[in-house]
Amino acid sequence: MRILSFSVAHDSSVCVLNDGEIEFFCKEERLTRVKRDGNPFKSLELYTSLNLGPIDSVVYSHPTQTQITTRGFYYMYLSKKLNLKRGFAEYPHHLSHAAIAFVNSGFEESLVIVVDHEGSVIQVSGDDEGVRDARESESVFLFNRKKGYKMIQKNFWISNPSMLGREKLKLIRHMQSRFPDVLINAHNSLGVVKVYEAATTLIGQHPLENGKTMGLASYGEDKDYSPLFYDGVVLDQNFISLQQIVILLDYFLEPLLMTWFVLLRLVLVMHL
Repeated sequence: MRILSFSVAHDSSVCVLNDGEIEFFCKEERLTRVKRDGNPFKSLELYTSLNLGPIDSVVYSHPTQTQITTRGFYYMYLSKKLNLKRGFAEYPHHLSHAAIAFVNSGFEESLVIVVDHEGSVIQVSGDDEGVRDARESESVFLFNRKKGYKMIQKNFWISNPSMLGREKLKLIRHMQSRFPDVLINAHNSLGVVKVYEAATTLIGQHPLENGKTMGLASYGEDKDYSPLFYDGVVLDQNFISLQQIVILLDYFLEPLLMTWFVLLRLVLVMHL
């Protein structure tokens, strides 16, 4: 069986397994010369140009905000390109991370913890403003080579920090129905990784370089700062996101703009 797998977000790549053996692998940045490049169009084109044989199944991981639109695009593209009639599957981002960690560990059984703020998106229709969504931030799995895997806990961050209580409850219930028997937390709009991303950007690095900040943190000195976490949950009030800034600007600027617009009309009327 020949399986084609790929990711479409940052550091995108294409890998093809033929009867369990790697037949092809290419990272998109190697072809485009753009570091961490996404959407592996050139890698897919390179693979298909080699004519190594028919593809039986396609699997992909997609953690971006446009995952529904992109899923449809890649499905149509690959269905035509590979003459694929069936066997197109999407795997949750955190599960993909956990699986590769366990498979390469050599363990027969292991607890796997994934800490990745930009996981897969969970969406549910809202009552007033369309779609509400949350994204995976931390996940805990139990893997066994004979029994497979079991989800134990999933933490999500909510993209809209001003979401009303009933809408937030609806979203959490939707997640609980999608992941039964799993402990679900969705308490804030941040997560462990976002804390490190904030520190990473403050020292002039790209947010995806937050692993460097984690490493540097071990060389720091303990200081008496305000706590960033309470009972394992990030304290939102210590941070402010770009989205929150936009909300605040809209709240304060809209009355000023309306006043300016009314005054401008009065001036024009007086001159006419």
